[in-house]
Amino acid sequence: QKKMTPAQHKVLQIIQNYINENGYSPTLEEIGKENGTTKQNVSRLVQKLQDEGRIFVQRGKTRGITVTGLIHL
Repeated sequence: QKKMTPAQHKVLQIIQNYINENGYSPTLEEIGKENGTTKQNVSRLVQKLQDEGRIFVQRGKTRGITVTGLIHL
């Protein structure tokens, strides 16, 4: 698997921590707020993580992000 960029790593960390704390995934807006960036930038990073198979995003679902496999943060 390709090495993650620091921005991708941070977003993946935010997603995993949020799921661990709340039992469900964050919205793109919540990830952006935590990351200090725009929803559009988060959307691009999330898409890249999905393209690389690190997460799965269920289309049409607000909290539809699932982390796939083991991640080492």
